[in-house]
Amino acid sequence: MEIIPVKDLIGCIIFLLIFLLVTYKETNLNTPFSPKTETFRYAFTDSEIQAASAILKLSAQQIMTDYPYQPPFLKNRTSEQKLKSMTVEDIKSKFVNSTGLIMLKRYVVDNFIITTDEKAYHRIKFIYNPYAEFNTQTFSRIYDTGAVMSFINFKKEI
Repeated sequence: MEIIPVKDLIGCIIFLLIFLLVTYKETNLNTPFSPKTETFRYAFTDSEIQAASAILKLSAQQIMTDYPYQPPFLKNRTSEQKLKSMTVEDIKSKFVNSTGLIMLKRYVVDNFIITTDEKAYHRIKFIYNPYAEFNTQTFSRIYDTGAVMSFINFKKEI
């Protein structure tokens, strides 16, 4: 029986560790070993940051968005501008009772959205097209970059 040389054993261990790090879903969102519904993009694109900046300059109303998209707003908002996380109830009710601006990233509509309440974070997949719902309700689209859309419910604001 032949003993495996130490340098070969160390090489196998290093290869195994690198393989595990590359395929781990928290370190590599593009890994083929986890489905797209299990990963979430936390970084912002340039157009998403520009949309947040533009909306902050255009409106002093309350802004409702998904929880991970709030940092660009927190950094640049004025004291009058309030942020609200979308809740499970908002999404299930199709935003019927929502007021202020609603900002939706195309990424969360196509994949899933993370919401928060006092108890926990929730990962929810839209079972309807929110853009189509806004068009059938009293919402008006006031901002659209393709990556981010902003809507306001004028009947609730009057």
